[in-house]
Amino acid sequence: MKILFFILFTTFFGAVFSQTKSSIKNARLKIGEQTEITYQLKFKKEEGQLSFFPHSKTISCLKRSKSSKVNTEDPIDVEILIPFKDTIIQAKNGLIWLGKYKITAWDAGTFIIPPATISTQDSVYQFAEIILHVISPKLKEGKEIYDIKESAMADDFTDEYISWFKNKWHLILIGLPLLILIIIFFRKRFKKDHKPLKELSLKERSLLAIDSLEKAKMWQKNLVKEHYIELSFILRSYLSSQYDLNLLEKTSYQTTFLLNHKNLEKDTLETIKNILDYSDLVKFAKLTPTEMEIFKNIAQIKQIIVETSPLEINHV
Repeated sequence: MKILFFILFTTFFGAVFSQTKSSIKNARLKIGEQTEITYQLKFKKEEGQLSFFPHSKTISCLKRSKSSKVNTEDPIDVEILIPFKDTIIQAKNGLIWLGKYKITAWDAGTFIIPPATISTQDSVYQFAEIILHVISPKLKEGKEIYDIKESAMADDFTDEYISWFKNKWHLILIGLPLLILIIIFFRKRFKKDHKPLKELSLKERSLLAIDSLEKAKMWQKNLVKEHYIELSFILRSYLSSQYDLNLLEKTSYQTTFLLNHKNLEKDTLETIKNILDYSDLVKFAKLTPTEMEIFKNIAQIKQIIVETSPLEINHV
């Protein structure tokens, strides 16, 4: 009975494991060289959807010493050069799933790439572990290890581009002239129909900034101080540009003094002084203005900008 059970046991597990296959393109390589791991699973369509969780950047491996002792406390990572790719192909007796990594290692030694698992709707399959031997290259004087990595990556990308070009060259020959014609057509259409955007004047930019600040309603969010900092900044920026002055770092008194020599109307100059003084009280003396006073200051600044801006003539 035991012998029969053993035969059934080995036959069953032999059938299961025969569906999976692990392989490596080059099991012996130098530090920085690349190789390819391939996992293969034979399955039937009725087994349902496959579920496999690939590694993203590295695969953690165990290192085996010369005495065949495995170090389980200090795993070594091999680097994944190109993200995991998988595909399913049709076979005579079902389907074949193929999954591939391109990897490299930056340490010398013998590494055990651990078994991987894949599951279907009602079964779990395991791929056998893979042994990888990595040896140190003989370095030339003045050449570092990272030079090898860069060379390997460059060769890999070159191969990828050459392969892609060989498969797509006929599409390029057809598509490139068509693309050039489309670009020429739209450039001509754009030049014909496109009207250059009008550059906003200082007046328009300043009024737009005040409108945006007003819509933000910062005072309703307990940010009255911040509102007046922005408001006074807009006013000082406008006056600086309009009268060729640097008023952003000036006090309210200095600002009023400098503007007094720019032939402003007395009422306008007085309004500017009052707004800047009031802003200082809010910013530094913690004065809390009413909403009506806030709107009044906004309206006053808008009026100052309109009155002190040059007349704009719209050309049709």
